[in-house]
Amino acid sequence: MAKNYTIDYNVFKRAITKSATKVVDAGRDLAFSVDLAKVDTLISDSNCITIKANMLSNPVLARDIPFLSEYFIESRLSWFDEAKEFTTVIFVENDTNDAELQRLLELIAAQNAEDTDEYDIVKMIAEVVAKYPCYFAVTVSYISNDPQSSNRLSYSVVCRANKVTIKKENYKYNPQDMA
Repeated sequence: MAKNYTIDYNVFKRAITKSATKVVDAGRDLAFSVDLAKVDTLISDSNCITIKANMLSNPVLARDIPFLSEYFIESRLSWFDEAKEFTTVIFVENDTNDAELQRLLELIAAQNAEDTDEYDIVKMIAEVVAKYPCYFAVTVSYISNDPQSSNRLSYSVVCRANKVTIKKENYKYNPQDMA
């Protein structure tokens, strides 16, 4: 009998929300960054770590809507407009003694997730996501209508597993994460 998968997306969501801060010098009101080292500290009991990439948000553009539709549905998707920014945090299961995974994670972090003449970071991240159990958390910044939240960014975080994780026999789909 397959056992239920034990990852609690709420742990990821709380860690991201506590680690996200407004970027005041970006020239965009909704710009934010996520302190991935702080996220790693807050999720230390999850057997996952973040891939050190995608720390800074980007404005939502028309070309992003198909991607975002993989995370948001119905009214949550139609809620998007130009007054939103987003980023995607990648979590990888770190309870494996896989030397190649550790090498890739160290290289990505050492290169600050930027391509160089020597390293193709896009290829390395694609390899990790293609071969290892991972989770994604799309984080969206917005301005809330709540008067108590004035002058502060609010965040909506939606998580999902990658296809490697979904194919595992003990994975249990969490439909509430798409609500």
